[in-house]
Amino acid sequence: MKIKNFITFVVLFVFIGIFANHASADSSTVEISFKVGDSVLKINGKDVKVQTPYVENGTTLVPVAVITQAFGADVKWNAAEKSVNITYGETLIKLVINDKTAYVNGTKSVLLKAPVIKNSVTMVPLAFISENFGADVSYEKNTKQITVSKVIAGDKSIKDYSLILKKTTKSKIGDSYYKWSMNLPKELRIADRNFDGTFTAFDALDESYSISVGIFDKDDDSLDTLMASLREDLSEYTLVSQSKKTKDGQEYSKTVYKGDQVIDVRYYIKGERVFKVTLYMDEYEKYIESSVYTDIVDSFTADYVENSSTEDLSDISKEGYRKYEDKKLKFSMNVSPEWFKLDNEKTPNVVEFYNGSKSNEDFNDSLNIDMYSTESGFTADDWVKKLLKDMEERYNPKYYNILKQEDGEISGAKCKKVFYTQKIGGDNIYSCDIFIVGKKYRYNVYYHIKSETYNNSKKLAEIENALSSFKFTEPDASKIGELMNPRDAEDNVSTINRQSTKYKWAVNLPVSWTADSINNNEDKVSYSLNMRSFSMIIVDEVPIDNFIAYLDDDFDKKLKVGTLKTTNKQILDEKGTKVYKYSSSRALGKEIIWIDSYILSKNGHLYVIDLTIPEAYLSEKNSKVLFDIWQSLKFE
Repeated sequence: MKIKNFITFVVLFVFIGIFANHASADSSTVEISFKVGDSVLKINGKDVKVQTPYVENGTTLVPVAVITQAFGADVKWNAAEKSVNITYGETLIKLVINDKTAYVNGTKSVLLKAPVIKNSVTMVPLAFISENFGADVSYEKNTKQITVSKVIAGDKSIKDYSLILKKTTKSKIGDSYYKWSMNLPKELRIADRNFDGTFTAFDALDESYSISVGIFDKDDDSLDTLMASLREDLSEYTLVSQSKKTKDGQEYSKTVYKGDQVIDVRYYIKGERVFKVTLYMDEYEKYIESSVYTDIVDSFTADYVENSSTEDLSDISKEGYRKYEDKKLKFSMNVSPEWFKLDNEKTPNVVEFYNGSKSNEDFNDSLNIDMYSTESGFTADDWVKKLLKDMEERYNPKYYNILKQEDGEISGAKCKKVFYTQKIGGDNIYSCDIFIVGKKYRYNVYYHIKSETYNNSKKLAEIENALSSFKFTEPDASKIGELMNPRDAEDNVSTINRQSTKYKWAVNLPVSWTADSINNNEDKVSYSLNMRSFSMIIVDEVPIDNFIAYLDDDFDKKLKVGTLKTTNKQILDEKGTKVYKYSSSRALGKEIIWIDSYILSKNGHLYVIDLTIPEAYLSEKNSKVLFDIWQSLKFE
C-alpha cells in the first residue's frame, strides 16, 4: 500500500513526465562461456568451478548443474529409469543415461552422444539442451572458446520469445493485438520486448543491424509534428532525407539520419495509435548499397492478417488478459491488455501496473504487487492494524475514509482485505489492499483507482478480477534472501542535530529526512521526506524591514491572482528577537501545500525559514513534527 507516494507521485508527473516515453523493456541474458579443458566456467557473469566439460564425437558434455545455474531450469532425477527431466519454461527435455534417444516435449530426437555419469556427475550435451531452450551456441576453432547466449526478452511474459524466433519457420512476424506485421529474416532475433508489447527490438545475429517497433498513443500528433520532433531529437546527426510516402493506401513518414550510425525512422498513424519503426545500422555504405535491410522495414504494415506465415508475438489469452509471471519469485497476475508495467527491474518484488495513456496525467489507475520478507508471528491482522495506524499518523483525517474490512482467500491462502478512499488531486481515489502472510514472505496486492473507474461496473470488475487472479508459491528463501520493505527501515522518532558554526544556528531534524543535494550549501539548507520539508536561506545586507515590505507586497499580489489560496501574518517574540510568521497555502497542481515561513534577523544575518507540508499529510503527528522542528531551532 503506497499512499505515502501518491502526492509526491502526482506532483512529479508535472516535472518529469514519467509516462511520456516508455521504451524500456523486460530483458536479461543467459550466457555460458569457457574453453575446452576449462574447469572454471563463466556462467551469467560469475566464475563457477565444475567438473571439467569435455568433447566427444563432436559433442560438448557439461555437468547438468551448468544448465540449471545458467537457465534456472528445474531438474528431476528418476533412479528407476536412470533418466533426467530438465524443465525450462514450457520446454521439457527427457534424457536417459547412456541412451542417444531424447524427448523434447514428448517429441523424439536422436543425440550424437548420449548423456553419461562420470565421477558421480551427470554429464549432458550442452548444445542440444541450450538450443532447445532458445539459446545460440558458437565455437571458435582458434581459441577453442565455446559460448552459449540467449537474450530473454519479455521475461515476465508467459511466452519465450527468444525460443519462438529461434524455432520458427515463418516468414513474417507481428502482433495480432496491436495489429502490425513485417518480414522476418532468418538472421533476426528478438532482443527486447516490454510487458505490454508496445516496444519490441530485434537484432541481427551478426549485429550488423537492428530494428525496433514502438507503439504509443496518438494524442494530438500528426505525421508533421512527429517529423518535427524527430528533427529536434536527432539534431546532432546529419539529416539525409525526410518525406511522406504512401504504401497500400497507408500514409507514413520516412526520415534518414547518419552520423556514427545510420537511423531510418518510419512513423505510421492508425486510429489512435502511432507506430514507430526504426532501423539502426553502423555503416552508411551498406545501407545505400543494399536494399536487404530497408526491404524489412519497407515490409512493415500497420495491419495484421492471421495466417500460417506470420509468427504472432501477442500473449493475450483467449479470455482477453495478459499474464504477468515472475518465475523466480513465483507469483503471477492476469492484467488487462491496455495496462502497462512501470520499468522497475531492479526491484522485481515491487510490481506496478498502470492503465491509460503514458502521458502526464494527474492520476492513473494502478495495480500493484509488493512482496517482502515476514517476521515470525506476524499475521495479516497485524498488517491491517499497522496500515490503519500508519494512515492515522501520516494523513489528514479529512483525506481518507476506511470503508470496510473483509476476510477472504486468494491462491488458496487466507487473506485480509481493506477498502478505503483517499482524496487526491480533488478526486476520490478508491483503494483495496489485500494482505497475505506466508511462512517466509508476505504479499500486499492492491489497486488505486479513480472514482470514474470505480463507478464503471465493467472496469471495476476487470480490476477486481486481476486482484483475484493473483497466484503465488513461496520461493526458496535461501535463494531469494531477505526482501525488506523500505518503510520498515524508516526511523520516525529519532532526530539529528544539524548546525552551522558560521551562521550560528542549530536545529533538530528527523533522521529520516534527507538533504537536497542541490540546495545545500553554507547559506542555503534544505531537508525533506515525502514533500514535508525544512529549508532555510541566510541573506546578508538586506534590512529585515525592506524584506518584510517586499513579502507583504508579493503575498498580496499572489492572493489577487490566485497563486496563494490563503495567508496569515503574525509577529512573534521568540528566539530572542522579533519573528515574522506567514502561514500560507498554495496550489501545486491540484494539491494544496501549506507553508509556515519565519523571518528573523539575528547575529547580523537575515534568516528565512520555511516548513512545508501537503495538506493531505496534515495529521496530528506530522503537525507536531513541524512544530518541534521550529521549537528546536536555536540561534547564538
